Amino acid sequence: MKHSAKAMVFKEIEKPFSPYTIKIPKPQSGQMLVEIDFSTICTSDLHTFYGRRASPCPCILGHEIMGRVVQVGPGGIRDFSGNSIKKGDRITWSVYAYERNDLMALNGFPQKSASLYKYGHEELEANSTLNGGFATHCLLREGTCVYILPNSISDKEAAP
Repeated sequence: MKHSAKAMVFKEIEKPFSPYTIKIPKPQSGQMLVEIDFSTICTSDLHTFYGRRASPCPCILGHEIMGRVVQVGPGGIRDFSGNSIKKGDRITWSVYAYERNDLMALNGFPQKSASLYKYGHEELEANSTLNGGFATHCLLREGTCVYILPNSISDKEAAP
């Protein structure tokens, strides 16, 4: 397994992104490491870049992502349909991770959870590094809805 990942980091409105090398963390229970194959540029990424949307800086933008599982944390993970996820699976995932027992999640609004974590919209920090699509890898957190993609669907077809 590789020991470091590359990322293009957004630091300032309307300025070129900066290349970063980031140490790849080992997935913990409920987490998985994904090597990114494809990430789209979403309108929210453009709004952030042009200063029309506030976003913490520095950050790795991109939240519409597809990739292949490199490593699953201890205890394993299941996708949204209940299938066991394994190394090599081609996946995509929700834009956010949330605590399943949060009151808002239990009421049907996980995207309004107090501890919501949004891929591509989180500050690049020591304890939160590979968290966006404009990188070679992403570390998925517990509480992320993951979907195994069939090989019959191309990245281009699955991206929207």
